[in-house]
Amino acid sequence: MQLQQGQVVYKQGHRSYEAFLARPAGSEPRPAVVLIHEIFGLTKHLRASACRLAEAGYVALAVDLFSSGLRALCVMKTMRDMLSAEPNHNSTRALQAALDYLAQQRFVDPERLGAMGFCMGGNFALALAACERQSFEQSAEQNRQLKVIAPFYGPIPAALKDFKGFCPVVGSFPENDYTREHALRLEAGLTEADVPHDIKIYPNTRHSFMNEQFPVYQPQAAADAWVRTLDFFGAYL
Repeated sequence: MQLQQGQVVYKQGHRSYEAFLARPAGSEPRPAVVLIHEIFGLTKHLRASACRLAEAGYVALAVDLFSSGLRALCVMKTMRDMLSAEPNHNSTRALQAALDYLAQQRFVDPERLGAMGFCMGGNFALALAACERQSFEQSAEQNRQLKVIAPFYGPIPAALKDFKGFCPVVGSFPENDYTREHALRLEAGLTEADVPHDIKIYPNTRHSFMNEQFPVYQPQAAADAWVRTLDFFGAYL
């Protein structure tokens, strides 16, 4: 499949954020996914993940949450957001702006938007879904904007305890990592709330097992997690 890819800039209030956009060539409206990075920022791994999504037929926007100002200050503020108990913070507002940016593109189906995140990005994907749920419940809109999320080894925001009304979730977690307990909590909460989900803990894996740039990369687990994610997106996005 022929792809179009390159750097773009989107706005959130007075802030500008850089992002990497990959999509199938042509003007046909397609489902779109915001990709959210780890603490390392917009890396080669995230760009490659965006291209893999584009090859599967999605418009993929890999955001750089560290690009709205001095990088060191942005890193500090973003880490503070991840450690925040509440899901509504600057980073989730920047991600909501990324969804809005996608919804405005002629090659995007605005009713088919999702999010995928790794580690910190997984935490932000869950926080974004919680904020979107609240906005949907408080509005008169008939269709919610965020249709599905895919957190990879992302800790659950501390204040997020009730998953009623959540969008569908496909999550992949390592067995030998602190996020394993978060996966169990997520599975239990989604089951109790009767939310469609697919949560899997991969045996003998560690944090960042999806990232081929790290020595903890596990190709078999990574391949299975990717296929599961695309299958889930196919069903709900």
